[in-house]
Amino acid sequence: MKAIKNRLVIYSGIIIGLNLLLFGVTSTTVTPDKNINITKSIIAAWVHTDSFLDRVYTYNIDGVNDSISTLINAYNADSINAGMCISATIHNFNNRDQEHRTNCTTGTTLTRLTSNAKELELVTGEIQLKVGAKSLGTVEYYISTKSTAPFYEQIRNKKGFITLNLVINLLSVLLIYMLYRAELKKASIKVETDIKAAKNIFDSKVYEKDKNHEIAITELKAKHQNELAQKELEIRKALEQSYVETTDEARISILKKISNGNKKVFPINDEVIYISYYHPDAKIYSKSKEERSFRSSLSDIMTAFHVDFIHLNRKVMLNKAYIGNRNHVTLIESGKKLKVILKSKTGEEEVEVTNACRDAFIQLLANNNNLIEDKAAS
Repeated sequence: MKAIKNRLVIYSGIIIGLNLLLFGVTSTTVTPDKNINITKSIIAAWVHTDSFLDRVYTYNIDGVNDSISTLINAYNADSINAGMCISATIHNFNNRDQEHRTNCTTGTTLTRLTSNAKELELVTGEIQLKVGAKSLGTVEYYISTKSTAPFYEQIRNKKGFITLNLVINLLSVLLIYMLYRAELKKASIKVETDIKAAKNIFDSKVYEKDKNHEIAITELKAKHQNELAQKELEIRKALEQSYVETTDEARISILKKISNGNKKVFPINDEVIYISYYHPDAKIYSKSKEERSFRSSLSDIMTAFHVDFIHLNRKVMLNKAYIGNRNHVTLIESGKKLKVILKSKTGEEEVEVTNACRDAFIQLLANNNNLIEDKAAS
């Protein structure tokens, strides 16, 4: 039994060594394809949104934390393994109480960013939150412009990664199972050899009438059977521990597949053009379906579903995939205001882009050739 454990340890060491070698060989320094100035502008625009400022003024710490998490998640989904942390310190109006909240992208901590600032080329900034001359707190951000990641981490969002991941996991489980069967066979042969040797001793003339050796054979057989059962139990536990759970990326991909394949049941899918909030329901406008109601807040929809939205104002958010699609989204300059005409199966609706959302919206339009039509201010 000890020899079996030693061999399994050796096999595990070889597999771990090969993975470490692959990690080292494929390691590469990655500079995220992000414009830091755009990221900083988005953060500044987000800090001055009506929804975030309302939570600061009302000292809604949980709401502030949720808002930070939403921004971090959006950046995390669009980043190439680049770290970012946002810290908010909020004071109430009497300055007697204050709360501090920090959120970071997946796999990143504030300590890790600040302790490796030189290697990660860290960019930092601070935004003051004020009502007139009264300070209600600060928002600090820390953005790394460079990180080191293995090749197979870089391809995680590319086509075929989930299939490749599942194949590798299945091959690993198959390898462990083959080792398990081989070790069982070796153990069985050893049991048979020990029993045969014991019987030879029992049949010898010296111990022909010694009944004690019959008992010894029975105990020896029972001992080896117990060892086999114990070994099988240990291998089964090892198999269970080796099972790799479905990754977050796989779950998101499956959710997207289910929602897009069952559009009558799931109102939130890739055909949704925009969503308007009328308490307590969200009105959903899509390309091929009439207006539908869905009881949820805009922030919960943006966080929970795979569709990527951007706020046009506090009550309307647009599916980013339709920016640049003139069949459904048209920009209008109306005096000093920026408005958008949104076209869905239900009809057309003119929506104003508020100042708090304007900068972030314009940034998304930077790479699109949208035509802006002139319209006299009404």
